[in-house]
Amino acid sequence: MFDFLKDKTDESKSKDVAKERLQNILMKERTNISNDKLEMVKKDVLSVVNEYFEVNEMRSKTYLTKMKIGKEKKEENVLVSLMVIKE
Repeated sequence: MFDFLKDKTDESKSKDVAKERLQNILMKERTNISNDKLEMVKKDVLSVVNEYFEVNEMRSKTYLTKMKIGKEKKEENVLVSLMVIKE
């Protein structure tokens, strides 16, 4: 009866996975850092933060990007980690 809801949920999950893969590809091109290395960094960062807080891994993200930093506005590789802490 409610199969149409299941299909939308599966479709949404698939869309999110595809979006994350595309972001990883773009990030790799911008930063010249392999996906394997990025995954290792993500796991290590999460592991360290989990020593102090309980992190909601499903809602947390760690990624690389380029940002202009400093007075010179030089473009640098930046690691961004957004972690949702469970209460």
